[in-house]
Amino acid sequence: MIKQSGFSLIEVLAALMIFSVAIFGILAIFLKTGHASKDAYIRTHATTLLTSESEKVRFMNHAQKQSYTATFIPLIQAVQSDTPLMNYQKLAQAMNRPNCQTAVCRNTEFGKANAISAAHYAANEQAMIIAQFCPHAPQSICIIIAWGDTKPLIGSAKPACINTKGQYHSGATCVYLESY
Repeated sequence: MIKQSGFSLIEVLAALMIFSVAIFGILAIFLKTGHASKDAYIRTHATTLLTSESEKVRFMNHAQKQSYTATFIPLIQAVQSDTPLMNYQKLAQAMNRPNCQTAVCRNTEFGKANAISAAHYAANEQAMIIAQFCPHAPQSICIIIAWGDTKPLIGSAKPACINTKGQYHSGATCVYLESY
């Protein structure tokens, strides 16, 4: 009888099956890590923008705040569609910002310039920013930045970022701040 050495076909197939399960597991980890990294990147930029906008709003007078929030009204309407980010980006990029650095701006132009700059920055970072007077604190401005499937809105259910009491909806991908 001749003694044969090597692996049988069944052993090779079993080894390939185990190897492929391990490879798919590793790939899943890489994909999840990439998604978490992207979310962290957007969250960091959103938080920076949110803080900056809040500081700007704190130094605005009432007329500037009115102009600032009014500038976001068409953007609020744009995000209520089925393709909110795409509509937001188109509208934000089409808005012309008054140049308050080289020309003298009126109160309303100053508020509008800040709002449009923020909208441009958010759109470039694949996010959406809106600002409106808070329903639960009418003297405050709610600044909301959302990305992913969340819309930068105040509403009773997701995909809105927060509810009318200023509480985040579960699973919302957004940041929000009240500015006085």
